[in-house]
Amino acid sequence: MPTATPPPDGSTPARPQRGSWNDLPIATRLTLAFAAVSLVVAVSGALGVAAFGRLRHSLTAMYNDYTVGATHLSGAASGLARYRNNVFVGMVARSEDGFREVTKAQPELREHILAHLEDYGRGRTFRTSRTTSTATRPRSPITSRPRN
Repeated sequence: MPTATPPPDGSTPARPQRGSWNDLPIATRLTLAFAAVSLVVAVSGALGVAAFGRLRHSLTAMYNDYTVGATHLSGAASGLARYRNNVFVGMVARSEDGFREVTKAQPELREHILAHLEDYGRGRTFRTSRTTSTATRPRSPITSRPRN
């Protein structure tokens, strides 16, 4: 093995110059460039998949918070309209039997309205307290009301 002799001026010997990018064969340069582009595409794809996962989670939460809640509120509103209509029709009934006939569905309508409001309240309670356990989750004011 040949030993490098130090230059006469006492400086460190010059290292052999490594090849530059242009000294590499074209196949090697193309392979390295393709690998670099592939790495960039893979990282971009991974970031995109992660972003779509977060977007899907956000859209699911928004759907559950707003669309499902609006469905419960619309069910309660339609039941309330029928309840109110029965009250008005009962007020103009010509006899007591007519009044009873019109208002006999009122307890069922009230239960229908309260069921929708309780479902809405449970959904709202879940959305505002995701980090609390079921045991410590606050009760909805609708469900804590005693039924008559």
